[in-house]
Amino acid sequence: MSHRPHEQNLNFCASNTPKIRIVVALLVVIIAFDRFMFMGVLDSAALDDSLRVVPKAAPKLADGCTHVFLDVGSNVGLHVRYLYEPKLYPKAQIARKFFREALGPESERDNNHICVFSFEPNPSHIARHAEIQRAYASLGWRYLPIHAGVGDADGNLTFYHTGDELGFTTKKSSCRKECRPEHVPVIRLGDWTMREVAERQIPESLSTRHNILPKVVMKLDTEMMEYEVLPDLMLSGVLCKYVNNIMGEFHHVSRMIAYLWPVTFGDWTLDREGAKSISTEWLRMIGHNPNCITEFSMEDDESYRNDPHPLPAVDIFHSPK
Repeated sequence: MSHRPHEQNLNFCASNTPKIRIVVALLVVIIAFDRFMFMGVLDSAALDDSLRVVPKAAPKLADGCTHVFLDVGSNVGLHVRYLYEPKLYPKAQIARKFFREALGPESERDNNHICVFSFEPNPSHIARHAEIQRAYASLGWRYLPIHAGVGDADGNLTFYHTGDELGFTTKKSSCRKECRPEHVPVIRLGDWTMREVAERQIPESLSTRHNILPKVVMKLDTEMMEYEVLPDLMLSGVLCKYVNNIMGEFHHVSRMIAYLWPVTFGDWTLDREGAKSISTEWLRMIGHNPNCITEFSMEDDESYRNDPHPLPAVDIFHSPK
């Protein structure tokens, strides 16, 4: 007996029910996916962002430092001692006042949270700075000497041993007693500060007692190079954005060094009156710029010509190898 037409259709549907269910399910998934794409839930940009690998920032020398002191032109390293061991140096009132105002009271400071980077091109002082580094490292204090001069560009520069109280200078015209040349590396201070200090990782456990926030402070004594270094720091934005306080000197101030003028920098020459005008304008511009965080204290502390105190004894059990 032949089947009726409607019975044949029922048999077909019954035999193909699993296939129909699969097709319907696929259609539901496709429709749902399109709907989500339209709503932005699974858009390709979001997928790309979730899969994109964010490169880690390169580590900086100043990572982990709440405060940073840049001792630019450190000579034999007295200013780091004024900072870390102020009570040993009662005559260093200018430096101690500068550090108190910038970093807080001496009795409240924690040297473990203050990192010091010194810049000194005179090779005669390398051994001295290595001793300071070892002594302070054994106490857990971070002191890193950098044996280089500073300028507005990386390179090399000829310094001269003068054999008198001036000691070491970049200007051959400053020599009076002797003039022994020494070739030393020079780094662009603005680039170094951006690379190793700016946007550093600051410890989360920062104490806000006395409303002292993380600071970068600088002592600048670069034997005439300030007339190249400071404009570069200003124009690069490092000075007003990342350096909170500067103490130092413009070398036109002292009558004792009048014989140093005029000074030649590459293809331009600066006389003493010109230096005075330039430095006055720098301070005026910075002081009147509401976007500049930098405060100047234009005086140096030369209370001690030599260090009268021995360094802390090195703890051999805690000193880094």
